[in-house]
This record gives sequence, C-alpha cells and structure tokens, in this order.
Amino acid sequence: MKKILFLLMTLIFISCTKDKENTIVEEEKPITMNVKSVEYAYKGGKIPLSHYDPDYYTYKNNKIVNVLNYSFNTIVKYIGENQIETESISRNIIDGEIKINSHLSLLDNKIQYTVTESHSKINPRPLEIQRDSTIFEYKDNYLMKLITYSKKAINSFKGNEKYQKEEIQEIFWKDGNIVKIKIGKDEEYSYTYDNEPYVMYADLAYETPFFVLVHYLIPYGKMGKWNKNNVLTMNKTVKDFIGHDFRKIQYGRELDKHNRVSKVLMRIEYASKESGLDGTILEGAAILGYE
Repeated sequence: MKKILFLLMTLIFISCTKDKENTIVEEEKPITMNVKSVEYAYKGGKIPLSHYDPDYYTYKNNKIVNVLNYSFNTIVKYIGENQIETESISRNIIDGEIKINSHLSLLDNKIQYTVTESHSKINPRPLEIQRDSTIFEYKDNYLMKLITYSKKAINSFKGNEKYQKEEIQEIFWKDGNIVKIKIGKDEEYSYTYDNEPYVMYADLAYETPFFVLVHYLIPYGKMGKWNKNNVLTMNKTVKDFIGHDFRKIQYGRELDKHNRVSKVLMRIEYASKESGLDGTILEGAAILGYE
C-alpha cells in the first residue's frame, strides 16, 4: 500500500513539474503614458456634422516618430534637444499631392517658433507654395500669444515675396487656467474648469485649448505652464459660422485601471446655417489607446 501511495505521489510531482516547464510566463508590459491612438466614437454610431480624423502615433525611446491619419503620414525627427523636424506627405488624394515640412525650435523645453512650408500640387492647378512662421510669446512661463506670418508663391519663390501677418491667437489666463482664446477679431473660445488637479491628456478632445492651439501631440508639454484644472465647457462665438461648426461642448472623462484617461467625453452642440440642423446635440468621446 505504501509503495502504491509513493508511486502516485511521484507521478503527481512529475506531472506538476512538466506543467510548469510547459507554461510560458508572459512578461507584463510596463505601464506607459505614450498615447498610440486618439479615435472618436459617437452615440448611436451617428456621423457628426463636423469631425476630426483619428490619429495614430508610433514611438521610439518614448518620443513620437510617426503620426498617421486619413490625410497625412508624418515622420518626426529630433535634432539634438531643441529642434524637431516633421515631414508630412498627403494620403488619399486622387490627382495630386501635398507635402508639408515643419521645423520647431525650442528653448528650455518650450516652443519658441515654428516654420512650415507646404507644397500643394492638385491637377490641373499649378504648384502652390506657402511658407508660415509662427512665434510663441510667453510671460512668466505662460503662453500668451501665437503670431503667424505667411507668404505664398506659384511654382517657386522669386525672392521678392514678403511675409504678411496672417493670424494672431491671444491666450487669456485666470487662476492658472486658459479661460479664453481669441483668434483675430471675429473668433473666440471661452472655457470653464473644475476644481480638480489637471489630469494628463484630459484635454485631448474637440476644441479644448490644446486642440485649438496645436491639435497634434508633438507639442504636448512643450508650451510652458499648462492648465491647473480640467476643462469643463467650451463656448465658441464667431462672426459668421461656416457650414457646420461647434458652438458648445461639455467635457467629462473616464479612467482606465491604471488611472490614465481612457475617454474624454463630449456633449456637442452644433452651429449650422441649415436651420433644421442648427442646435443639433451629439454625444461622443475621444478614445485614447496606450502602448
């Protein structure tokens, strides 16, 4: 009897040992804050009157090296600590191509200016070239103003073209938050905030201050001090709404199990020249995916 019991125990031990040997232990991925995708979804699967395309990001050494969306494929290069260069090539244009090269210059991890040159060749039109230069102005480490100068040419620059002041974006702060962005004379965004400390990426949604000023993630964290709290509402006033536009947005957020923002919720009120659509309400969310 003892021999049988010993034999059974031996067989069980051997079986357990083999099971352990055959088990492949998967290493847990480190938790990162690298956003690899920003996609959008809407209640009932409705397509909004106006919307953004999703963006997909690729990283190397925790730096964005590629941005892909419906319109462009963008390659990002880092030249030392203070220079960033991007090259964007258009996608899904049937009879032509748009190529955009940008240069971002930084000091103390703050963008000082950007220079962008775009070449647009859409048949049968001739090659159109536009060069933009945007200056970032700060006060006490807060971003106060973006001033953009532009010049344009057909086929090539002749050397006598002059920059014209194209746009001024003024940023107004109160209690550590951006409460207003004024673009030119006719466009204005107003914001309210909660009382909670700012949550990283809680403003990756339509028409937040970050979206209005830069939109893409490449400049994220490179514009001086940022909002102290989280944006709750946006109200847009403009002299003349063109087509369909955003009039008001209410924001919320959901977190994943690692306390990262997984969704930025949006309740959108549209402005439209079509009376039947003006005031249309749509609920949706920006959905964030991480590496």
